[in-house]
Amino acid sequence: MHSRKISVFGLGKLGATMAACFASRDMHVVGVDISDKT
Repeated sequence: MHSRKISVFGLGKLGATMAACFASRDMHVVGVDISDKT
């Protein structure tokens, strides 16, 4: 089976939570945020 690749733009409260959920389901996740605080 092919691994799914997901990009998440914006890693605030919602984006970080979504990225973690996707990663927990064995998806390859790339997160991008303009702020260096997150």
